[in-house]
Amino acid sequence: MSASTLPPPGSVQRDLEQNPNQSWKERESAKLSTASITENHIAVLAYSLWQQRGCPAGSAEADWFEAERQLRKRH
Repeated sequence: MSASTLPPPGSVQRDLEQNPNQSWKERESAKLSTASITENHIAVLAYSLWQQRGCPAGSAEADWFEAERQLRKRH
């Protein structure tokens, strides 16, 4: 397993604290659906958001984070 696939430090503990009644299986299922969001999905949506806003210069990072937020919200 590579370092990029490991959860961020403290994230497992936060999951347990935020959702103490959620089963391990439910937590893992939620992680899998989030993991199914690829960089390509984010890039396509970010490009679309950028176009919708009239293609302004210097907004790539904001569009990327917004696309990521929207996709995570859907899953």
